[in-house]
Amino acid sequence: MATAAGVLQELTQVLAGQRDVYGRLLSLAREKQEALVRGDLPVIEQIVAQEEQLVVQVGKLEEARNQLVEALATELGLEDRQLTISKLLELGAGDTSRLQGIAAELTHVLEDLGKVNEQNKQLLQQSLKYLDFTVNLLAGQEDLPVYHGKEGNNPGERPPARLFDKKV
Repeated sequence: MATAAGVLQELTQVLAGQRDVYGRLLSLAREKQEALVRGDLPVIEQIVAQEEQLVVQVGKLEEARNQLVEALATELGLEDRQLTISKLLELGAGDTSRLQGIAAELTHVLEDLGKVNEQNKQLLQQSLKYLDFTVNLLAGQEDLPVYHGKEGNNPGERPPARLFDKKV
């Protein structure tokens, strides 16, 4: 069975790997933001393909991290959910200073990634609203209010001309 110090070292390496992969995702998110502002669809498609590959890597690293946390918790006589970096520091389980630094860096990268992703989400929503507005403008809206005469119709009024057939 592995020692707590050995498992802690492996856990530190896995967290460093996660920090690096999330750092690459952050860089790609920033590139995607620039591409969204420019409306550069081919670049966005390339970035999304790269992101998909990195997400697969994150999944594998997360699985490894969970296994290591479980092994370390067992080695220390704790439950998985009780094992935190603070708890490791408190227990003095091996060299936790590097682990603490990497965890802090990972937290910072994840916070930045969340902010950039939220901004990208807002850019996409604005683009969708603009596209929706443009399509409605070109196709005409059927939900516009219609006012009829006493007879319920306006024989002299023609429906607005449309560029697109909504059935398409």
